[in-house]
Amino acid sequence: MVETIPEWRELQHQEIARRPFWWGGKGHEWFMWQTAGIRSFLGVTEPLFRAFKIPRTHTGATEHHYFGLWDRHNMSLVLANDDELISYGNTTATTHLLGNVHRWVDLGMPAASSFRLRVYPSDRHVVSFDDQWRVDRQESQFLWSLRPW
Repeated sequence: MVETIPEWRELQHQEIARRPFWWGGKGHEWFMWQTAGIRSFLGVTEPLFRAFKIPRTHTGATEHHYFGLWDRHNMSLVLANDDELISYGNTTATTHLLGNVHRWVDLGMPAASSFRLRVYPSDRHVVSFDDQWRVDRQESQFLWSLRPW
């Protein structure tokens, strides 16, 4: 839930824009399927990426999922929720998300299965290229790549 962002209490009153944005269809019934590729891409390549859900309220109800970018440094949040992008604070996160969408399209719209992964110890020097992303963890580094090894 977006409420897990500590700054949400203040930020929720700073909505600055809503704009229509379709991920290949309309409605939240298909939102998870339509956004699977961009969500997996952002999950690998974008440190500001956050996934959210609203839990079921009763038996038979479905969870409602959405995602966005949270830029704490700039106090900027954008949420992709069904058929729109909602911006809070300022447009920094929205501009960043749209840039990522363009990059994803330019790379051929890769999904999770498009990536290759190598894992290295955290003390090893690892260089990443334009189509590779390094994610540092405590004891290891993940090198995600769209190129064949």
